[in-house]
Amino acid sequence: MDTLYFLALLQGALFCYRFFFGLTKKGLAKVVVGKCNDNEELEIVLLYLGETRVGCEKDPLFERERNLITHAVDLIGSKSHDDCVSGVKMLYTAIGLRERGLKDARVKRNNEVCHNQWKEIIGQHMMMKNLIISASSSFVLQKLLQTLDPRGAFDRKTRNQGAMILAQLALDIQLEQFPWAIQYICTLIGSFEEYRLIEPYHRNRLLRKYEQNWDRQASRLPSPGNNASSLREDYEKLVLTGLCILRKLATHEKNCRIMRKTQGLLPRIMAPVTSDMTHAFDGGAWSARAVQESLQVMLLLVAAPGKTGAKFRREISSNKEAISTMERILNCPCCHIDLQKRAMGILIHLYMDTMSRRTYPKMLVDNFTDDTKDRSIRKLAGEALAKLCIQDGSISSIILQVNGDGVGSLIKILLLDDAENKTCRIRAAQILEQMCIHHTQRDESLSKLKKDMIDTMPKVLSQILCEDKTHALTEAAHVEFPEKEVDIENQCDNPQDNALEETSSIRPQNKKHGGRVEVEMVVDELDNDEEEELHAPLLSLCVTICNTFISADQDLSSQFGAFSLPKKVKEMVAENNVPTAPCLRLMKLACKMVISMMKHRGSYKKEDLESLKEALSSASEGMSFLDISMVFASEDDGAAKTMKPVRSLGSLVKEAKESVAKRVTP
Repeated sequence: MDTLYFLALLQGALFCYRFFFGLTKKGLAKVVVGKCNDNEELEIVLLYLGETRVGCEKDPLFERERNLITHAVDLIGSKSHDDCVSGVKMLYTAIGLRERGLKDARVKRNNEVCHNQWKEIIGQHMMMKNLIISASSSFVLQKLLQTLDPRGAFDRKTRNQGAMILAQLALDIQLEQFPWAIQYICTLIGSFEEYRLIEPYHRNRLLRKYEQNWDRQASRLPSPGNNASSLREDYEKLVLTGLCILRKLATHEKNCRIMRKTQGLLPRIMAPVTSDMTHAFDGGAWSARAVQESLQVMLLLVAAPGKTGAKFRREISSNKEAISTMERILNCPCCHIDLQKRAMGILIHLYMDTMSRRTYPKMLVDNFTDDTKDRSIRKLAGEALAKLCIQDGSISSIILQVNGDGVGSLIKILLLDDAENKTCRIRAAQILEQMCIHHTQRDESLSKLKKDMIDTMPKVLSQILCEDKTHALTEAAHVEFPEKEVDIENQCDNPQDNALEETSSIRPQNKKHGGRVEVEMVVDELDNDEEEELHAPLLSLCVTICNTFISADQDLSSQFGAFSLPKKVKEMVAENNVPTAPCLRLMKLACKMVISMMKHRGSYKKEDLESLKEALSSASEGMSFLDISMVFASEDDGAAKTMKPVRSLGSLVKEAKESVAKRVTP
């Protein structure tokens, strides 16, 4: 009897548990969802809680290492179509819940909650990658890609949600595993009429009745569950998501190869640019955003290496409408600078293949030296011009002839001691140095270049040596939690928002400009290269001028007025005696400067020269290990390419000390 009594008691306890769980389940789901009044999210969480409860009743260990994401992935990978649809909705909801929590914390300016939410989003993203992208889970990724098929068994809503999920994972997708998927992704960028072609069951009905002309009859059937406004919002969002996915796929060279072979893909990508949606259509913020995304994908494609990039450049350069639109964007005062930057980047890649040797450098010089242009445009033009001068030294003669005084314009930029134009000054120094090295044709332009450079060198060297500010990087940069929202790995959007907000987002403004809606873009704050080291390029230019244009019988010391040149060089060496790659490069250039000084006439104090020798010796000892390790610096890294040692710092210090010793009187 006792056994039966205990069994009845246990059964009653279980009944009470089920009863109270049923009462509290909805309240628990509301806690998870938060203040959002989205009934669908609530239903998804309730579904997860219910299935978890059923699983725990069968197996008490069921809930271990299980959450909304793992359960959603299991459902997507199941053989049941309904379970797959539920899994997509659940995974989409999980992403949205976490990102909305981060947004709410930012609105309240709660940094601690922001930091915790950010860590959880990173963990969530890594979990999704491990569960979906791994080789063992390729079937799950395949099912997600199949949701994009416009002729498949998934409805419009599931297709939209699947696209948003894939946008979160696109950086890690290899199209070689699923070459057919690019066709499905391509269909995300279509017309509104294509998008509203009803749900699968209506489409099948039209196919049976009208066969090949089914799409013409599509508008005659209603689209249940969607009003005109939400349908348009979803369509606009899907097009941007499709471009976002393609942009992330294009970061991989192998993906670019497959995209190159996909018929009809490039015209769809270029469509917003080819049709000039920013100027020819009154589409507001969405049109500008579509053009921006299109330009971003195009920029990655034209920059692809090898035959792949060459083919893309040929196809894009042959599209006169697209070229005309990009040139119009570049010269339009109403277009946002982010659009101009992308257009400039694409044109630079195209012009290197197609433009004449004279027209292309002139275009770059015009954009670089025009102080009315935005700094971002000038930086791009300056970087391209510097690379071109390194690749082809004969370009210097063309620069000399631009606008009558190309060198004077470059010198003006070089001497402009403005922190905001640091990068432009660096590019000007690099361009002028290459001109000093490569322009050897003895004519009037060479004489003018020589005179201008000799006059400029003391001014530049004085700026380097006479600043009070120490430029050594003595400690790691301080990293703070970002104020603005930046999705993981530059993700496409928050799935719950009507507008995509990624690292470069657009919001329509109330102001009008020229009859069009003025659009503001919030550009990624990480896209800031003003921290590039300035002194090394300037000092490198001075060394080149001394060795190329200043004869040995000229008195170098007399050009620097009252201050002692060896003393100032010693102070610079002492300030930058830190074992970092930029400081190592600066030390080597300081040695070369000392060697050049000693080759020219000049009167220097003995104590200043002895102090300089000691500072160089100390720097050589402190940086010896770093100097050795730089042998392995990657030549593909832009910074390392200039820092890769040809001579060791020790050998340069030795030569500098020997040169000084010859000048020191006993």
